Amino acid sequence: MRLTCILVALLLFSAAPSLAAIPSLEQGQQLFNQRRYSPALSSLLIAFEAEPANPEVNFLLGRTYFELGNFEAAVMAFERVLFVEPNSSRVKLEMARAFMALNSNEFARQYFQEVLATNPPEAVWSNIQNFLAGIKESEKHHFFTGTLSYGLDVDDNPRTAPVDDLISLGSFEFQLQGNGATPASDYAHSLTATANHIYRRQGNGFFWKTSALTYNSFYDNQSDLNVNYLEISSGPAWKKGLHLWQNNLLYTLIRLNQAQYRDGWGLQSTLTSQIMAKLFITSLLRFEDRTNQRYDYRSGQNYKATINPVFILPYVGRLSLGVTYEYDDTKQKTFSYNRLWYQARIDHQFPFRLAFYANYDRKDSEYKETDAMFQVKKDDTVEEFGLGLSRPLWQSETQSQNLILALSYRHTDATSNIDLYTYRKNVGSISLTYGF
Repeated sequence: MRLTCILVALLLFSAAPSLAAIPSLEQGQQLFNQRRYSPALSSLLIAFEAEPANPEVNFLLGRTYFELGNFEAAVMAFERVLFVEPNSSRVKLEMARAFMALNSNEFARQYFQEVLATNPPEAVWSNIQNFLAGIKESEKHHFFTGTLSYGLDVDDNPRTAPVDDLISLGSFEFQLQGNGATPASDYAHSLTATANHIYRRQGNGFFWKTSALTYNSFYDNQSDLNVNYLEISSGPAWKKGLHLWQNNLLYTLIRLNQAQYRDGWGLQSTLTSQIMAKLFITSLLRFEDRTNQRYDYRSGQNYKATINPVFILPYVGRLSLGVTYEYDDTKQKTFSYNRLWYQARIDHQFPFRLAFYANYDRKDSEYKETDAMFQVKKDDTVEEFGLGLSRPLWQSETQSQNLILALSYRHTDATSNIDLYTYRKNVGSISLTYGF
């Protein structure tokens, strides 16, 4: 009986399929190399059924599961390889990466240290050090980022003076006089600063984000147009899988020529989802209650809803589209409006770290009540065309800090059924931004 069992076992072993006899493995490898991970998985599962203990099948199966985001299944596949080849450094590296993706930092760190103990090649050693640094970074609770920017604008119409200073008023016409009657070029210096703080608890996808933005613009000759803008927002956020949901309480303040012009408080909710590998969609809802200190009749509530799909296209780069609906409900309904805002932007990366963008924006606004002076409901369209080019001048070794030089140009074309609000505007800008 014992001899019979041995003969049967030898017969089964000799009949076990070899790699060459498993065409699904070769097909799975080809599909994996083509980054067609779902069909690759189907082929590899057939190979796994034929030879479940084969280390090559399990290794490729683990890598495919990893690329598909099934990190638990990837770990199990790699463990089957280590059962057969317990000293394989390559498999331990893949195990460590999978444990990192699962936020199991201690297991990831253990496998990385085991590979380091084998004195690997310098390139492998360097990559492991980067992974270990990433683990250490992921275990932090507090994160601070921000930017500081200086810009110089050449603006040929800062007061948005109308195309024609002869304005129609019903059957009458009158001539504009003084500032704003005709375009007058000026230089504007701007200082912009942003600061962000994130508090994150490890392992649950929850964090709290607080942000502050301040923009300050100063004109050389028309100082009454100097503006200071401040926005502060804070609130909880959750990240789960391919979805990020942020909710903020916000406060805004505008000062014009050193005097308070308008302030407001509000709420904002933003959801960003990765729909496919190269498609992201962001949706936003925002409410703001505004108080206008200079013109109280313009105080009121502002409502905004936006949807913004972003495509990553081969040979083109990043294509961003956006549609926004905005409703402004003021005390004096003459200034209340419905607005549709359309946006399109292309970002493309050129050699030598040059980044280019081109954008087109269009705002169609329809006001609620008849203007008492002009005896019509204001209806206008504002179109903007923009181009820009930027390049980093310096970047720290850790890539956490950089200095970027940018050049841009934008043309604004506003058309209204009231002559006073029909204008043209061109602005050229140069800016230097430090990011940290």
